[in-house]
Amino acid sequence: MRQSMQRWVWWLLALTLVLTGCGGGGGTSDGPPSTVIQTSARTLSANALTLQLALGSEVTLDGSGSTVAGTQIAYAWTLTSRPAGSAAAIDPARLADARTAFTPDVPGSYVVALDVTDAQGRTTRQTATLVASQGAPVVTITGTVVFKGISETRPAQTLAVGSMVSLDTAGTTDPSGGAVAVGWQMLQQPAGSKAALTTSGTLTYFTADVAGTYQVRARGTNVAGQFSDVVFVYTATAQAPVVAVAASVTPVGGSSTLGAAVGNLVLLDTSGSSIPNSATTTASWQLLSRPGTSTAALSATSGTLVSLVPDVAGTYLIRTTLLDSATGVSSQYTTTLNVLPGVTAVVTGYALPVARVSAPSLASSAGMPVTLRGSGSYDPNGGALDYRWGMLSRPAGSTASIAQTAQADTTFTPDLDGVYQIQLLVTDSGGRISSQSVTVYVGNYPPVAALDRTQIGVLAGQPITASAAASVSQSGRPLGFQWSIDARPSGSTATTASPTSAALSFTPDVAGTYYLTVTVTEGAVSSIAGLTVTAIVPVPGTVQLAYTPLMAAYSKSLGLAAIVSSTPNTLHLVDPTAATDTAIALPTAVKGLNLSPDGRLAAVLHEGAVSLIDLPTATLLHSSSTGGSQTEALVSDAGLVYLTGQTGGQWVTPGFTVLDGRTGTTVQTLNSFASIYGTTRAILASGAGKVFTISLGLSPSQIYGYTVDPATGLLGTSQGSPYWGDYAMGAPFWLSADQTLLFTAAGSYFRTADLTYAGTLGSTVVSVSHSATAQEAVALATTSPSWSTVVTYPSVYKRYTGSLLFPAADAPLPTVYGVTAYGRQIFHAADDKLVMLVQTGNAQSDASGLEFYLLKR
Repeated sequence: MRQSMQRWVWWLLALTLVLTGCGGGGGTSDGPPSTVIQTSARTLSANALTLQLALGSEVTLDGSGSTVAGTQIAYAWTLTSRPAGSAAAIDPARLADARTAFTPDVPGSYVVALDVTDAQGRTTRQTATLVASQGAPVVTITGTVVFKGISETRPAQTLAVGSMVSLDTAGTTDPSGGAVAVGWQMLQQPAGSKAALTTSGTLTYFTADVAGTYQVRARGTNVAGQFSDVVFVYTATAQAPVVAVAASVTPVGGSSTLGAAVGNLVLLDTSGSSIPNSATTTASWQLLSRPGTSTAALSATSGTLVSLVPDVAGTYLIRTTLLDSATGVSSQYTTTLNVLPGVTAVVTGYALPVARVSAPSLASSAGMPVTLRGSGSYDPNGGALDYRWGMLSRPAGSTASIAQTAQADTTFTPDLDGVYQIQLLVTDSGGRISSQSVTVYVGNYPPVAALDRTQIGVLAGQPITASAAASVSQSGRPLGFQWSIDARPSGSTATTASPTSAALSFTPDVAGTYYLTVTVTEGAVSSIAGLTVTAIVPVPGTVQLAYTPLMAAYSKSLGLAAIVSSTPNTLHLVDPTAATDTAIALPTAVKGLNLSPDGRLAAVLHEGAVSLIDLPTATLLHSSSTGGSQTEALVSDAGLVYLTGQTGGQWVTPGFTVLDGRTGTTVQTLNSFASIYGTTRAILASGAGKVFTISLGLSPSQIYGYTVDPATGLLGTSQGSPYWGDYAMGAPFWLSADQTLLFTAAGSYFRTADLTYAGTLGSTVVSVSHSATAQEAVALATTSPSWSTVVTYPSVYKRYTGSLLFPAADAPLPTVYGVTAYGRQIFHAADDKLVMLVQTGNAQSDASGLEFYLLKR
């Protein structure tokens, strides 16, 4: 309903503008004829939709649905475009018929036009684009392997070590009739396995030589390079088949004799029995005889483990029966238990007294009495105790002594600052002694050593910091600090940068574990705290970022990721191959970042300003005033900066401002009512000769394309999307490698030539990259709603293959030092490897404790 109202309002506005331009009057007449093309019962008249069809099929074109009020119409068919090498043509005898036909003969796009003319000579034209393509091969491997034109992993099959696996590809076919090449690859095999694939004709086979999992992939590829995969999984066990032959069945018996004493616990266990089929075997127990006065009994009559406690001396006879319930075979075992009278134990003993001392561990200053309490001591036997206090140690020069050495509670008066150690001895009536000591610190108390962290993991060669500034003085006096390396890996020569500072700066030079301590000193006393540092070897193609990335772009030509960070405001140029990070200081906070099509310039948008940066030299060339609060800044290879959008505003005037980024001179202003509204996002498609925009404040969203003069770089006419609310659209944008497709954050994508719908990636995305040479697109999907400021990043990336971007299986993002990574942005490098900006620690964008990496795999 909302979309219908918006369409009505826009139609009324357009009608008002037309009436105003024409003076608001004029007569009425029937309009020109409406042209309709149908094929295979599908109407193609709505904005020249595109039809996919199979190569070699005859296409019937039907224009009989075209109409005009009260008059006859004439038809004229034209094949206006066809692929190179095509000889396809519309039947000359049917060029003026309402219905005609033609047959595509090579893959590619065919454009058909129908001109319909009424009796008044008015003509209307409609076009239809028909794309002919060949399908992917369908490969079938007789017996075991079946190609279905998609990637498929078969359920695991179990086999014994030594088994031979044979696979036959004799039935492989391609629906287009071409040849299919089948390739085999051993994707996985157990450690120590030397199994190898051998191909002879249509047969491929291998022998499972080690217990474990084997994965074999069959790939069928046709002459066009399209392929299908089937992955077979085999689990080999070391247990070979067991053959049992029974000529007769007889019970098997055995016996043993045990000795025990009265009152002993006797355990009887059958779990170590050798039984052919233990899964179906049960054990039963029977106490056959016992001494006449005994009342002893077995703890159970079934199960693998029973017990017996003999209560009188004599002989006990116990029988065990093992029964294989599957075969009916049983075995009996008899145990004779000879029980002797038990030893009578007489235990006498005593308990030592317990000395307990209570005293303050800290005393304020010398000359103040300190109370020592021993009245918590006790004798477990209930007797009286004698007390004896003694001074074990005291500061040099001290003459302090304990006031009453034979009382439970007493005092002493320290005469010097320092450490006093005092002992209490308690003696019971039997002469048994127990002692406890206490240490009292007087005056100069030891400080409390505290570190802000106790464990750190870091890449070898990367600096770490820690601080002991939280250490506490007991008396308020200044603290001293001394860092030392107590343990290090072999070969390390690393040192601390400022060993007497509260702050630690340390760079581990080799992989391994380091243990660093800080000694915190207050006068003559000190305390120690320790820090464990684990340094690991960097993984090639892994660069840890020492900052939080705010936004990023990738220059395929330079192999550099441009990453913006704050505090301080900086543009980092990170090379994932060389593991280098070059920082360029920025004048203020950043609102937007875009690279030129050739990847050599960067436009960094600030509030009211834009900076032009040369990436090869890592130089800020110029910062220019924008004269507004724009939301997007694009840059051309020549250094022209295209500014659009407005933070906190609505209709933007001017819609576009074009600057010379090197001088700040305004080159062009362009107003565009209804297409630039509030927060606007855009992308420069130089290969398509256009700038595409989307206004995030309008609902439903609408994409507009503005032409770019290839000589001057100035903007020209605009064309809106033929859809309004029919397809979800969102920002930001991404382009295919040949710039024929425009991807949106809603997952939908459109043709840059006319903004017609081309397909969907199936989900909302935060990053998309396309490679023409790899014939694939990759995307990072998210389940976060568009209005949320918190983004949930995925641990996998989506893949789409071929010219039609058919979905393939999701691929997991690589782990970072064994930790799950969550993708923020993804790019294709020049060698078609993937460059990924990831975070670890949590999938949420606002989580604490996150770490960030740039990977190339």
